[in-house]
Amino acid sequence: MVPSANFSNAGTLAFTVTYGDLLRNGSIIATPYNWFEASYFYVSVQDTPYSINNSYLDKGFNAKVRVWKEGFLYDWTPQVALGFRDLAGTGLATGEYMVATKNFEYFNVTLGLGWGSFWSQNNPDESIKNPLGYIFDRYKERYSGYDGVGGVFNVDSWFTGPASLLFGLEIYLPYLKGTKLKLSRDPTDYTENYIPENIYDAELRYKDSEFDVGIVFNPTKSAELTVSYERGKDLNLNFTFKPDFSKKSFVKRPKRKAYVKPDASKDNYGFYLGLLDNLNREQLYLQSAELNNKTLEIDISHAKYVNPVEAAEEAGKIVSEFDVTNKIETLAINQFNGTFQQNRIVYDVRSFDKYFDGHSSKAELKINTEIENPTKNLNPLKKEFTPRVKFPGVSFGFGPGVRHHVGTPEHFWNGNVFWRADLSAAFSRDLTFLASVHKNMFDTYDRLDRDGNSALPPVRTYIRNYLQESANNGGVSIEQLQLNYVKEIYPSLYARVTAGVFETMFSGVGYEFLYKPYNSNLALGWVEHKVRQRAFDGSLDLMDYETITHHLNAYYYEPNTGFNLHISHGKYLAKDRGTTYKLSRRMKTGYTVGAYWSQSNVSWEDFGEGSFDKGIFFQIPISYFYSYNRSGLVNFGVQPMTRDGQAKLGDGMELYGTLTNHSSKLLKAFWNHE
Repeated sequence: MVPSANFSNAGTLAFTVTYGDLLRNGSIIATPYNWFEASYFYVSVQDTPYSINNSYLDKGFNAKVRVWKEGFLYDWTPQVALGFRDLAGTGLATGEYMVATKNFEYFNVTLGLGWGSFWSQNNPDESIKNPLGYIFDRYKERYSGYDGVGGVFNVDSWFTGPASLLFGLEIYLPYLKGTKLKLSRDPTDYTENYIPENIYDAELRYKDSEFDVGIVFNPTKSAELTVSYERGKDLNLNFTFKPDFSKKSFVKRPKRKAYVKPDASKDNYGFYLGLLDNLNREQLYLQSAELNNKTLEIDISHAKYVNPVEAAEEAGKIVSEFDVTNKIETLAINQFNGTFQQNRIVYDVRSFDKYFDGHSSKAELKINTEIENPTKNLNPLKKEFTPRVKFPGVSFGFGPGVRHHVGTPEHFWNGNVFWRADLSAAFSRDLTFLASVHKNMFDTYDRLDRDGNSALPPVRTYIRNYLQESANNGGVSIEQLQLNYVKEIYPSLYARVTAGVFETMFSGVGYEFLYKPYNSNLALGWVEHKVRQRAFDGSLDLMDYETITHHLNAYYYEPNTGFNLHISHGKYLAKDRGTTYKLSRRMKTGYTVGAYWSQSNVSWEDFGEGSFDKGIFFQIPISYFYSYNRSGLVNFGVQPMTRDGQAKLGDGMELYGTLTNHSSKLLKAFWNHE
């Protein structure tokens, strides 16, 4: 229970489960930067009934920020961090801390102060006067307690009131592969935290000791098992799975397939056919090619590589090895996503060959390589060799899926397991069709006790009706049936027209504009939809409620750090108006972690429990779990409460996402990433 000032590597995502007599909890801990850690937790208080069959459940967010690094001033300077427990929660376990950790070869030591839930008001003699109280009187006393609503940032109470001493010691056992012993002082007063007043059995709450001991085992590089004896009376078990998504993969890449030799008798045409075959083998699909005056220019499309530089290098290596006559001196590679040209990279082939033969560095290759504006390629997809594309191009997908509703007071998880069938059809480079149908296999919706009793139009709180009725109606529901037409209507100005079933709850029509200059980190867009609420059973039938929702979108992406800011202002599905803020970080591997929150003209009282819309989300590249590059993402997130206020339409496609790699600065950032 005592935090340290240490942080996991940036890109680490941890899943933890803890089993104890008093508290049982699960959490997701994300470290987007090596100076910032955020987590979402869900705790079950075993001695407190919520209903006849269930114990009390609570959820919330924690955060920790590094103040300075170890050795910041001198070698002996410890690392210092500030942390917040149950940030914007119900007040049951809200607390703040400041800790300093010094790491040595075989152990580390943590000392610090804790406020709020870390302070034991039943033992005032052990309290430490708040140092901030000597400067500001308001820090001497603290107001805290259960408010029952959550979602409120009680900034005025942060670091106020008496404090308690925090202490932690970790001893590494060098010959046991990461095994370590832990000792900590936990001053937390469990008789006052985690539960409203006078509804618990106090027997489990009292501590026989303030010191906890434990041992940590590492069965694998990404897994930890902790056995601890806490409060002088409880044996607790904790399991943590902690993969590091800043790295490419768990496994090694396979060797490349053998190349098809060119047919010299057919001159350039034979070369083009062989090039087409070899690129296709690596899922780099040749759109057009032209060999002229020892310069080869190719247009490729792929969904295999997260890193566009890696895709270009792979294509370049194929061309280099395939060019047995050494007649190519310059190679220009244009990457496309559908109808949109993403980027343009021009290699000096001799420098390229030297690099891949191990005779030069990546820095030397970069000197002889140009990253150009795609507009310099005057005739994209119109070259000497342009393979005929057969339309419509149709692809199918079929497999299991999980839909969840997390965070109700009654149960940790409600949801269903289903089969999903997905179809994607391209009628041209500009016109696509997306469809998804679900068939329910198993669900827990009968225990979901949430009705659309909102003060606002029930655009989201009918979730129980949609989940239950679609499951009861043969278990088949149409989740998406969407037609999209996209076009670059002017340099850097893109447009989309869409119609159909967008999501579980709404169908309609819409349009979108996006202005995204190639050499800019900024983008600006407008999206508007006229939608109507769908029937509960997942069919194509519609109900009476309809509205027009629209948003002005501003995007900022800093490719060197992966920082992404998205601000969206406009009208939501329930006709309230406001702004949604989304912050995220995208690693060079494609792993993305982020959070969002919204503010609108809906009062906290009308919004209901949670006070405002918020959540966290993650994107994990599928290729991380395979021995080869593979397209696709595993998307999941946590939204503590599903309410009607600040609800945005779940459009199945957005222009900004299709232009992810449309940036010279992004390519340069990827280039520097090993």
